[in-house]
Amino acid sequence: MKLLSGRNGVVWAAIFTTTLVGCTTYVERTVYRDQPPEQPAPPPPVVVQTPPSTPPPQVVVVEIRTERDFYEPLTPYGHWEVVGSYGRCWVPARVDPDWRPYCNGHWERTEDGWYWASDEPWAWATYHYGRWDFNPRFGWYWVPQTQWAPAWVSWRRGESFVGWAPLPPSARFERDELIVEERNIPPRGYVFVEERRFLDPVQPKTVIVNNTTIINKTVNITKIKVVNKTVINEGPQTRVIEQASGRPVRAVPVRELRRKTEADVAAKQKSGRQDNVTTTHDPGQAPSVDKKAEREAQRRQELEKKQQEQLDAQKAAREKQAQAEAGRREQEAQRKAQVEADRSAKMSEQQKQVEAQKQKQLDAQKAAQERQAQAEADRRAKVSEQQKQAEAQRQQQIEAQKAAREKQAQAETARREQEAQRKGQLDADRRSKGDAQKTAQEKLAQIEAEQRQKETQKKAQLEADRRSRQLENQKQIEAQKAAADEQRRERQQQAQMEQQRREQDAKAKVERVSDERAKARDAAKEKAAKKQATKAGKKAGEEQPTSQEPSQQPPPQ
Repeated sequence: MKLLSGRNGVVWAAIFTTTLVGCTTYVERTVYRDQPPEQPAPPPPVVVQTPPSTPPPQVVVVEIRTERDFYEPLTPYGHWEVVGSYGRCWVPARVDPDWRPYCNGHWERTEDGWYWASDEPWAWATYHYGRWDFNPRFGWYWVPQTQWAPAWVSWRRGESFVGWAPLPPSARFERDELIVEERNIPPRGYVFVEERRFLDPVQPKTVIVNNTTIINKTVNITKIKVVNKTVINEGPQTRVIEQASGRPVRAVPVRELRRKTEADVAAKQKSGRQDNVTTTHDPGQAPSVDKKAEREAQRRQELEKKQQEQLDAQKAAREKQAQAEAGRREQEAQRKAQVEADRSAKMSEQQKQVEAQKQKQLDAQKAAQERQAQAEADRRAKVSEQQKQAEAQRQQQIEAQKAAREKQAQAETARREQEAQRKGQLDADRRSKGDAQKTAQEKLAQIEAEQRQKETQKKAQLEADRRSRQLENQKQIEAQKAAADEQRRERQQQAQMEQQRREQDAKAKVERVSDERAKARDAAKEKAAKKQATKAGKKAGEEQPTSQEPSQQPPPQ
């Protein structure tokens, strides 16, 4: 640059200074709470012969005055939909099927609470302004609002978990405190991480989504308030996170985090819209302006007009490029949708195959159960048949024992009748054949011996029959016991049957003992009768010779 000197240098300096003063626009800008104190005003500039140096640095921040300020910055990354009473709402484009807000980034602690930091190009707006909601037709959508916060989320904590969910549009402030109705946040809105992983980067695959069990074990700890026109979202306590993660938590100034995320957007707004930036500098003192300076100012205005036209052309080119990019992204979205449809069809086919295999396994299990049930029915039928056979055998034994008892009773009756006949005959013979008493006694003794022998043989036969029955019964009992070992579930019934049989045997034994005692009593009576008959015969024999001597009658034939 060629140096100017003398009066011309002073004039050019004045013109340049005036131009800067005339082009400066002051607008309302966002003020941070922890802004450094104002510096004292610099001294007035000294007019020198050289042109002024580079102007002081400009302070650039994003200005959001109305909801319209979001339309242009967010359009390249999604589309706008009219949703009921909310009006125009923004829907992100080209996101994964499992995408959800506040799920790609990490948490930073600031003086205003927990700040959501994300690399998504729309993070500066949609995570710090407005509200989120879900629509089944087009998924998550963002309702624009103009109040800034470190994060618009509801918090839950408990059982070593921390969770958050986007605040719904119905959340509102009352007396500088946010009011949120719990029923307006569905379970699908919450995501959870372990407290010890709260400071780690968050991704959809690292969070727990829509888990009602964890939701029921946690409590709401949301506390959002306004202090000095600044929204503060506390969330979980710093001390709790430090203890759980084992790492110290350092608070980062909000202005540093905002500068990182809003720098690109602010630069675009500066190049596209001069009313959304704030430029501050010290204008200094302006000298008097002559006609030549006015002509220079006009020339500069024309130059600025041409520059504005160039900027408009660049803006139109950018819009056209954005449209082309949107078309490309739409095609990419369609391709992804087709791939997703193919994947879904493949998964559906695999699911059908799995279901068919499961059905086949169920059919096999059902057939096995039916075979097992048939085998169990056959076994029960066999057991029932065996029980019927055993019952029939027992009934036959009872009938045989009954028949034996009846036969024995008949034999005893016949014996008693014969004995009675014999006694009558003996009495008749004793009365008619007094002289043959000795022969009769011998015959009677022989008969008694024969009777005793027969009685002994009969008793032996009865004992042998009884022992045979006992052996048979014992064999049957052992067989029943062996069957009972194999059929354990029928032991109780067989035990009852065995008990009944034993009771019958005992009863039969009692009856036999009773019969034997009756026989013994009859034998005793017969023996007493014989003794009495013997005594009577002796007495009659003694009296007979006396009576025969005078009569000399022959003995009876």
